[in-house]
Amino acid sequence: MKTSRQRAWRRDIADGFIVMVDSRGARLVADGLHYTNEVRLSPAGLALCAELDGLIEKANPIAAAQLFAAAYGDYSRGNYDLAISEFRQYVDTYPTSEMADNAQYWIGECFYSKKLLNEAIAEFDKVSIVFPKGDKVPGARFKKAMVLLDLGQTDAARAEFLAIIKLYPKSNEAVLAKQQLEK
Repeated sequence: MKTSRQRAWRRDIADGFIVMVDSRGARLVADGLHYTNEVRLSPAGLALCAELDGLIEKANPIAAAQLFAAAYGDYSRGNYDLAISEFRQYVDTYPTSEMADNAQYWIGECFYSKKLLNEAIAEFDKVSIVFPKGDKVPGARFKKAMVLLDLGQTDAARAEFLAIIKLYPKSNEAVLAKQQLEK
């Protein structure tokens, strides 16, 4: 015998959602799903978020792509504060996705565009710290080195360029770092 919930299910309705409640409060982590309305409680938050991330992205990959595209569009139009908010939402909602390190990188670019150079450095550092195997790590380290040059911290920039060459010798950023060191 079907439950009332099973009897109420219709293929054409996708109004389900998942809400997560953790130390950061309650937030919607997935929407537009079939046959689900869940609230998950987590004392730690992070593990549950990472556990749910694959499910969320698979269930609603369009939402993830739309959020990233909206954030990048706002960055491109110079709406840096809105882009920062959207990129942070992406990182918080999809922390294990392939594009999470890219979103973190673009947060740094937003701060750089706003001429908030110390904040930009902190955000570029997060790419390496939070996503150490991400494909944006060499780019974030290179951009950090360039910001250090803007701040007049040539020794720190030089050390960063040398680290890029050593750690990512086959990357485009290694070539760019060598060019910077030759100047």
